[in-house]
This record gives sequence, structure tokens and C-alpha cells, in this order.
Amino acid sequence: MNKEMIENAGSFIKFYRTKKGITQESLSQGICSITYLSKIENGKITPNQETVKFLLERLDLNTVEYAKLLDNMHTVEELITKIYVLIEGKKNEEVRKIFNDINQQLELIMNNPTLFQKYLLVKLRYHLIFNELNKAQKAVDDIESMKDMLTPLLKQHYYHFKGLLKCRQNLYNEGLFLLKEAESIMMNNNRNDCNLLYHIGLTYSHLKISNVAIHYCQKALPIFIENMNFNKIIDCKSIIGLNYTRNMNYEEAEKEFLTIVRISMDTNDQVNRAIAYHNLGYCYSMRENHNKAMEYYTLSLELKDSKSQSYFTTLLYIVKHLYRNGKLDECNRYLERALRNMRIKDFSGVEIDFVTLWYEVNLERKNNIQEYIIHLEKTAVPYYISKQNFQELSKAYRRLGEYYYNDRKYKLACNYYERAIKSYNEEIISRP
Repeated sequence: MNKEMIENAGSFIKFYRTKKGITQESLSQGICSITYLSKIENGKITPNQETVKFLLERLDLNTVEYAKLLDNMHTVEELITKIYVLIEGKKNEEVRKIFNDINQQLELIMNNPTLFQKYLLVKLRYHLIFNELNKAQKAVDDIESMKDMLTPLLKQHYYHFKGLLKCRQNLYNEGLFLLKEAESIMMNNNRNDCNLLYHIGLTYSHLKISNVAIHYCQKALPIFIENMNFNKIIDCKSIIGLNYTRNMNYEEAEKEFLTIVRISMDTNDQVNRAIAYHNLGYCYSMRENHNKAMEYYTLSLELKDSKSQSYFTTLLYIVKHLYRNGKLDECNRYLERALRNMRIKDFSGVEIDFVTLWYEVNLERKNNIQEYIIHLEKTAVPYYISKQNFQELSKAYRRLGEYYYNDRKYKLACNYYERAIKSYNEEIISRP
């Protein structure tokens, strides 16, 4: 019996003793004291080989069977490690299959404390990948009770994944706080987790703190390049390019997006190439280069599934671009195309933006101001509140204020103007 078998004996002895309905008193009789057995089971002492052998024999387990159980435990740990690798590669169907394989060993997992902790963490990450936020929250609740027992590495993963959950819930400030807690643990233990650095950069990007977002993604990028992780290289460059665009550093943004186009063509990655074309379209739209913007937006649409949300998101950006440039007839054609083909129940948020823009484009020619106001009050405003989209909320309140002011309902207009100012301030102070 090797050292590993002796050190791991306690959890297995406890598991099989409980499973067979044997008390500590019965199992320990003639072998060791009850107190000594309790310490073995709880991992407080390392027993001698002879004691382990006698206890296993009384449980009708020989060393060969015990070694097989340890092998099963190692197999589960290897599968957990493999899931994280597959998640990085965005191979979600393989992730689903392996997670199901791990669940076949649940009885074994639940009776090994360290393995159980690792299982709960990978379970949390799994549910985040498939956007099962309620199940992810349940996993967080399960881990919370044992948080203080986690090793530094597992605690880092816990704060990391819990931070991702908060971000998925649109609570980016809370998410960032947890991600920074994970970073602190990482730095204290002289580790360099490129995925954590990337997610911190992504969160800063969501909060529109561009320079810090670029900084973190640039820290993560060399590690992804060294590992030849093309998916993450593209993800980092996308965030860097987007934030260069926000900073009006359009030439640097274009370089990042064109690099993504080259990588995605080399790897036959149509999805990321479509996203890069979309971002190039937006970049040129901000540079007020209409022809280039429409060229890249069109290339993006050609690569996308015409029934996907991504397709309609690009259509929305085209509509906004055309509206800003005063091309109302062309804008209307794209609006009608989107509203005619969109499966509204699937893309409610995008649909609200399209309808809002349709009213704005057609407000004067169709004399439908009352319908527009009802849409803002009954649909758009509640949606923006639910998503904490303070920027769009402020715009909607301002439009309502203007309408009621022109209608000489000054008290109501003042109320909406105050809300517009408050929402604008919320958008500012929501940034850390």
C-alpha cells in the first residue's frame, strides 16, 4: 500500500462504513479506538498501513479494490481538468458530454471533500457556460458554506466564477469586486491566470473603462499566444479593438480587427470573422466613412445566420448608422426588413430598439406621436430599467420630457427631465 492510498484512506473508510450502516464503534472494535477512527475519517491524522488494512478488510474491501477506487477518483480529477481546457476552446458539446461522465461518479465525489469542492466549482463554471444562471447560483450557495475550507487555488476559482455569475446578472460592479479578490489571491500565490486577467479586462470593457480593459487584455494576450489558444487571442483582440474604438484610436482598432479577420480565415472561423467585420463596420461608422462602414457591415451579414440574434444586432447597427447619416429611406428599408423577419419572442431587447428607432425615423411623416409615447412608457422604459441600461433610459426619459413640455404638461415634463438627469448620473456613478 503506497503513501497516497494511506493518506486518502479516511474519506473512503467513512464512505463505505456509512454506506454499509456500520457504526464507528463496531468498525473500530479490536483495531483502534473510536476517537482514533474518527480522526482517520476526518483526515486529522495519517494512520499506519496495518490499521488501514484491517479497517478495509472489516468493510469487505481489499487493497486492490481500494486502489481501483483511487483510480476512479483520479479519473474524475482528470475529467474536471479536461472540462476547463474544453471551455477555453469553446467546445461546448464535448463539455456537456464530459460533465455527464463526471456525474456518473457522483457517489464517489460526494464522499471525498476535496474532490467534492472541485466538482462544485466545475459545476458552477458549467452552468455559466450554458447560461443556466439559477443553477449557477445554487452552486455558489453550496460552495459558500465551505468557502473557508478551500485551498488558495480553489478559493481563487470560487471568487473568479462567482464574479462571472454577477456579470452575467448585469451586476458588473459586484462582479468586478469578486474578480479583483480572485486576482489578489492569484498575485499572493505568484500565479498568472490568463483567463482571470481576460475576464477582468472584459468586465472593465462592459463598464466602459477602456484603458484598464485594454491593459488587462494585453497582459493576458501573450500567454494565450504562447499556448496557441486562437479563440482567446481573438477574444482579447476584440476587446482591445473595441476599446480603442471607444477611445477614438481608430487606426489601432482597425489593426486589431484586421488581425482577427486574418486569424479567423486561417482557422476557418466564420463566426469570429463575422464579428470582426461588424466591428470594422462600427469603427468606420464612427469615422464617418459611410461606404466603408456599409461594406464591412454587409460582409458581416453575409456570414451570419439570418435567424440569429447576432444577425439582427448587425442590422440594428446599420439602422443606427443610416439614421445618424440622414439616409432615412434606406434606414426604413432595413427597419422593415428586420421587423418583418425577427422572431420577437427570442430577441425582445433588440426588437424594442428597432421599434423605438422606427418611431423616431417615421415620427413626422406618419404623425404617430401618441403611439411612440405609449411605446416608450409601457415597453422601452420598463425594459431599460430591468437591464439597468441607464444610457438608453436617460434618452427615453428625455424624449418623454420633450413631448410633455411641448404638450404644456410642465409638471410631468419636469418629472421626466429629472429622471433623465438621475439616469444619466446613475450611468456615470455605476462606473467604479
